[in-house]
Amino acid sequence: MVVLVPEHRRREAEDVIAQARRSDNHDLLMTVWSYDQVLAALTASLGANPDLEQLRGLIQVSEALDIKPFTQAELDTKCAARHADLVRVVALASSALSNDGRRVLPSRTQDPDFEWMRYVEVNPDKTCIGVGVRRSPEHLGVPSWIWVRVHRGTYNAESAGRLLEEVYPGRAALLTDGTTWMPLTVPVGVGGAAMQQALLDQLTEITRVLSHCVDDLPS
Repeated sequence: MVVLVPEHRRREAEDVIAQARRSDNHDLLMTVWSYDQVLAALTASLGANPDLEQLRGLIQVSEALDIKPFTQAELDTKCAARHADLVRVVALASSALSNDGRRVLPSRTQDPDFEWMRYVEVNPDKTCIGVGVRRSPEHLGVPSWIWVRVHRGTYNAESAGRLLEEVYPGRAALLTDGTTWMPLTVPVGVGGAAMQQALLDQLTEITRVLSHCVDDLPS
């Protein structure tokens, strides 16, 4: 059996096959080929061929639906060519929080801190977090584009901020204006669903922590 994948997902596919071989006792032969390998082999065999060009176009469309891995340089500078991918992976990860019953609000671009963001309700009618792509390349001395914000105007903002600082020391920061910030980590060299899952895992853990937040004391 041959598994066809984009070049940047070859390692992911090889890991899946290796895991399948360890868990299943069978004699099925499996290998991984990339689209590039197949196209190169067909081009060498067929030369200029209209069917081959049609296949090449279909593969390009298919790869456009996937999110390629980021390099560290792209994350450090927020490469303009990858900006849409950065927004897309945050959008996909944050919207998936609705699978846990969280209320996920529509995205927005009119925010003084974020180029793109959305709010996620942690507790019904109570604490909300904002997650998105910041406008500035560095915040609080941390070079990260994707952040979680607990706005000072949200319910239980102070308690939520102190709880995040306690659970994530050195990462979460409750500022003097009452707003709390925490960066998310985009894994380098990991694309597609795996990158989305990495962000979703971080967001899920943050919302789980904040779901135990107690009410602020009256001032």
